Amino acid sequence: MPELLGTNIPQRIAFDIRTDGVAHILKGNSGVLNQVLVNMILNARDAIGDKDGRITLDTRACAASEAESISFGQLDPTIRYLCLRLTDTGAGMSPEMTKKVF
Repeated sequence: MPELLGTNIPQRIAFDIRTDGVAHILKGNSGVLNQVLVNMILNARDAIGDKDGRITLDTRACAASEAESISFGQLDPTIRYLCLRLTDTGAGMSPEMTKKVF
């Protein structure tokens, strides 16, 4: 993932990837997943702004019952999924902005 970002993440922002230590096989469009991850990481970079910060991508296998939220569709309870969580040390969004995004 860091090679996809090139020079888009300044050195003052640490970028960590945390995994459950298991290699997962994903079914889907890798190009779309890459684009989603890059967009999320660049949004995190922008949220941190000009200060030092940290972006962390956590990945782990999870059951459908562990999903915190889903925007559309339903998850199959018999399938294991890959849960992705991206966090950053940026200021965050106001409640009004959150309503517009989600």
